[in-house]
Amino acid sequence: IYHGVNRQQIVDAFYGAGNEVATNIVYGDEPVISTSTAYEYDPELAVQILEEAGWMLNDSGVREKDGVQLDVIYATSGNAVRQKIQSVVKANLEEIGFRIQLEQIDSGLYFDASEGNEENIYHFYWDFNQFQSVANNPRPLSFLNGWYAGPDGSNIAQASNGWNGGNIQRWRNEEFDAAYEAAMTETDADTLTGLFVTMNDLVMHDY
Repeated sequence: IYHGVNRQQIVDAFYGAGNEVATNIVYGDEPVISTSTAYEYDPELAVQILEEAGWMLNDSGVREKDGVQLDVIYATSGNAVRQKIQSVVKANLEEIGFRIQLEQIDSGLYFDASEGNEENIYHFYWDFNQFQSVANNPRPLSFLNGWYAGPDGSNIAQASNGWNGGNIQRWRNEEFDAAYEAAMTETDADTLTGLFVTMNDLVMHDY
């Protein structure tokens, strides 16, 4: 997906001069910014990666593996810029064999954390969702809580915690969790910086 979406086009068309394609989730002080996570737009490479993983085009022009098609539901809030981004992503990914269904959810529902609201980002009942969330600290431990699964997955948003777990991505990675837990108590600045870079790279390469 990283290689299949023209993020430079999105930046140029919708965010204007002076903005750059984001290649990390952790930004702030220069030392915490990873230099090993750039993914160039390269649809031919994206196709190669998909086919090496066994996702081949079927008669409908959609990639399929073991009877499962790359049919994706992609949701965002009712926002003109986000919907334009959806259109670019849909076009790019369908060129390499995805089939994308777009959904736009009223912002009042999309960001509402009510336990009974099944159209919010906390339930995440789509394949892709799109919204903006940025770190507010140069050492963004609370921001990275969004990828921390916690013991027995307790920090993942789910029915048992009223959909209030910090990890609404439902991503689990033991190495990330270990780095996060180490960062919670680390007092050495250089070691902490390394942990932030490690967590960033794990999300960018594995999520």
